[in-house]
Amino acid sequence: MFFNQVFRTFSQPLPTKTEKVSASKRTHGNDAIVIALKQHAKPLSISDLAVAMNCSVGEASKRVTAAKRFLKTTKEGRKKMVSLRNLDRKETLALMKTMTPGAYWLVPLA
Repeated sequence: MFFNQVFRTFSQPLPTKTEKVSASKRTHGNDAIVIALKQHAKPLSISDLAVAMNCSVGEASKRVTAAKRFLKTTKEGRKKMVSLRNLDRKETLALMKTMTPGAYWLVPLA
C-alpha cells in the first residue's frame, strides 16, 4: 500500500498515443510532380505543390530539385513558382522514362 502511493507520486505520466499520419501514395521518379502540375494549369508554389502531391514542403522542394531539368522555376515575390517546361520530343521521352508506365495517362487533366 505504501509503495503504491509513493510510486504514483514520483512516477512519470504515461506517454500519449501518437497520431497516425495518412500515408501518401508512393510514386517512382517524377510521377507525382508531373501529375500535380498537369492537373493545375497554372504554376504552383512549393507549398501548393506539396499539398497537391500530398507530401511535406521539404519533400516537395527535394522533388523539384531532382526534376529541375523538366521544370521552369520563377520567383514571384517571396514564392518560388514551379511549372512544367515546354519540352521537345527528346526531353519528353527522357521524362517518360523516369515515370511509372501508365501513371500519367491514368490521371484526368484539369
